[in-house]
Amino acid sequence: MIYQNIDRKDYVALPGVNASSLKPYYESSLNGNYESSLVRTETPAMRFGTACHSMVLEPDKFEVIYNEMTLPINEKTGKEYGAETKKAQEYIATLPTDKKYLSTAEFATLKQIAINLETNQHASKILQACKKREMAVTWTDEESGLECKALIDFCGNSIAGDFKTTREIKFRTDPIDIGKVLLWELIGNKNMLQFAFYFDGLKANEFDIEKFAVIFAQNNGNCETLTAWLSEYSLEYGRNMYNRALLNFVNRDSDQSAFTNIIEI
Repeated sequence: MIYQNIDRKDYVALPGVNASSLKPYYESSLNGNYESSLVRTETPAMRFGTACHSMVLEPDKFEVIYNEMTLPINEKTGKEYGAETKKAQEYIATLPTDKKYLSTAEFATLKQIAINLETNQHASKILQACKKREMAVTWTDEESGLECKALIDFCGNSIAGDFKTTREIKFRTDPIDIGKVLLWELIGNKNMLQFAFYFDGLKANEFDIEKFAVIFAQNNGNCETLTAWLSEYSLEYGRNMYNRALLNFVNRDSDQSAFTNIIEI
């Protein structure tokens, strides 16, 4: 099924396993069970990434949800306290709770990211062609029988993709094909699981997707932008990963994973 412009809370409430839940099960059922038992809190990077997604993909909602705030000044440095410091948190606690707040520095970074995305001919062309934003899809995986779900950042007639913020962009060629050399250095191999999972979820919902794009925005410094296409190798690599994770998820209550961790050295 397809859910247009769905709120994250409504998406979370949908039945099915998502890519984030599957990633730890790629290692083993035991690892997946352990990771899923942990209580996780939102980190500053996660909070900023959520704000950046909102600004890029749903700017109208961003303006309603987020406000810029000027944090107290540290007398020793003459600059604002960091958003995660005790002084800043004490100040934030006094603000109205009907909004989310970003520091002046965070807002400046977001503005630079927005400028770079708009002026990057590849990123801007992809986003302009993909009018569907934050679209959820659900489907049944044929091999495992599991109900699955995904929240797609952007989707068009033949292109879909994901938006990522990152601390560093190492490659300067734009656009690129994500292949063997770039898998781990650029985005980490477990993200390939996520992208192939999204691609196949769209296919299961009869979207005629030909290409999957990933748009990277550096969240510091000059906020460089890079666009990448998933190669056939990358899609197949990620597909093998999520199939393994799905089977380990199915076997999560048994003593052993669907795949053993015995290796020959």
